[in-house]
Order: sequence, then C-alpha cells, then structure tokens
Amino acid sequence: MTHRTTSPWTRRLLAATIGLVMAASTVPAHAAHVGAPVPADAPVNAAGAADHSTLRSTLTEIRRERPELDVDVRTTGMVAVPATTALPNKPVAAVSSTRAALRANGPSAIKTHYVPSKQTPNGMGEALLAYPADKVPVPRPTVLMIAGWGSEFKTLQWLGQRLATHGYVAVMIHPPFKLDWPPRRATALKVAAEWMSTSSPIAPRIDPQRVALYGYSMGGGAVLRASTMIPGLKAVVSAYPWDTKVNFPENRVPTVIMASQDDPTAPPRKFADFMFASMGKAKRAYVEVPVGGHHAPSSTNPHVSETTLIWLGRHLLGDKRYSSLLCPGPGKAEGYSTYAATCPM
Repeated sequence: MTHRTTSPWTRRLLAATIGLVMAASTVPAHAAHVGAPVPADAPVNAAGAADHSTLRSTLTEIRRERPELDVDVRTTGMVAVPATTALPNKPVAAVSSTRAALRANGPSAIKTHYVPSKQTPNGMGEALLAYPADKVPVPRPTVLMIAGWGSEFKTLQWLGQRLATHGYVAVMIHPPFKLDWPPRRATALKVAAEWMSTSSPIAPRIDPQRVALYGYSMGGGAVLRASTMIPGLKAVVSAYPWDTKVNFPENRVPTVIMASQDDPTAPPRKFADFMFASMGKAKRAYVEVPVGGHHAPSSTNPHVSETTLIWLGRHLLGDKRYSSLLCPGPGKAEGYSTYAATCPM
C-alpha cells in the first residue's frame, strides 16, 4: 500500500481546522479500541477549538499559493475546507467535512451502463456500472459492489449512483446465481475485479490501483472473504453482514462494518461483533445504529451513505482530511448508538 505525503499547505489547513471540528462536533472525544465498542454519548472534549478568523486566514493563504485548488470558505457552522480537490494528474472524489454533504448526492453528473451476464466472464453474473460523465475518460477510484441473497440491483443502485456523483466509479455485480452464498459471491468479486479494469465497457475509467469493495448482507460476508483474494485492495465496506464464517484474522485491508441493533436476520451480537473483533491486524471501525432492520441499506440511507463515503475517502483516496470524522467518530446526535475504531487513522 502506498502512503501519500502530506503537503505543507495541507498541514496548515489541518492545524487550523482540527480544533474547530472538535469544538463544533457533538461526538465523543475518544474512540474505542478493538473489541470495546463504546456508547456514542461519551463526553465531548472541545479543548482544541480554533477560531474562524485563524481558519479564514489560513484558507486565504492556501488560495493564494495554490489557486488550482479553488479553496473557498464555507461558513457551515462546523468547518470550512476546500469543497473539491483536484490534485494534478490525480482525479479524486469530492471532499467535504460536513456529514450533511456525505448524506446527499455529490456534484458530478453521471452515466450508467448495464452489462448482461452473457457479456461478462464465467464466475460472475450481470453488472450495472455507474460513473461520472467525463467527456474524456480518466481513471478513477473504483468501488466493486455486491448485494445479498436473492437481491436485485435496486438494493445497490441508490448507493452506487451516489458514489458516482461523488467522483467514484461504481461497479455493481451479481454472482452467477442470485441465490449464491458468500463463498461464490466472493469468487464473483475476484472475477469482476479483473474484468472491470481489463475488458469491461468502462475499463479506461477504472483505476486498478485504487479499488475498494462494498457488500450488503451475504454480500457483506462476501467482501470480508474477498479481502484476501483480491490483491491491492485499499478499503472494504461491509454493511449488515451475514455469513457462516465470522472469523477473519487473516484480513489486513482497512474495513468498516455497519450493523443495526434490531436486525433480525443478521443480529450484530452473532455476526458483526465477532467479525469486527476477529480482524486483529486490520485498521477497522464498527458502526451501529439503533433501528432500521436488515433491509436498511437496500434503499437510500443517510448512515450507510456517510459511513461509506468517509471510509472510502480516508482509505481509498488516502485523504487524511477524513480522519477527523473517524477519530473521534459519530455519536447519538448523528443517529448512531455504538462506534468503535482503531485510532488514529
């Protein structure tokens, strides 16, 4: 895995904003460690607060020194950062430090493309592709997505299209049979990972060096399995996972697991908790909401949206500006009941 060096202007921006983030945030001042999820209403520490005048001055300097970044001061009441970052020769997704922006569509117009199973390789089924409508295709960070047992594309489509509006390519796939269990879904992901960057209709738009996995339900179990099958992965998002396997000590890819307390199909105490605790050598986070049931990720969901975009921003893009949204993480004010993470990130 490559590590991005933080530039001087980024360090100045972080120094000016980190205190303001902590002061305005209502999330816990500390993050839990492995195997110890903590209540989301832990005390707030606002000791590092920075004032808006310092922040504005820093942004003005950055705008003068790096005009191509189009830095703007957004007075959201929480924090002001560049709304979009386009680093030279490195097209990346839009970045925002406000959770509201991560719960909504991004600024990019998108296109979609359906690929029937007869046009995909053996080992995977049909595919639905969503991507920014660039006039000239450029390689972009890509999220390979798979849903659960018997699911249709509509359970992924809302999130895949949202990711595309934020600058990612979303490759949504089915396994050969929609009733396949996690092992065959994991194999389908491996097949699709090679296909999408070599012979898919949007291969020029795929950056094979920046690939993440997203899975829901049995797909959530499949991405944990596929984490060790696909080389070079940068991030894994497992939403409400179900699998007969719950131990993944071999996993090393940064992984976030989402769950709901009232999930009757994949109760977190039987699945997500064990999966999270078992990955002792991976950077990871655990996010739990109090209500929603098992099917919450299958339609537009603010918690799934922001959690996915934050994790991808930090680990797929390698952008440390997302770190302040992970350490400390979200709390009850944002609609979460439990949060745990291996900090710092």
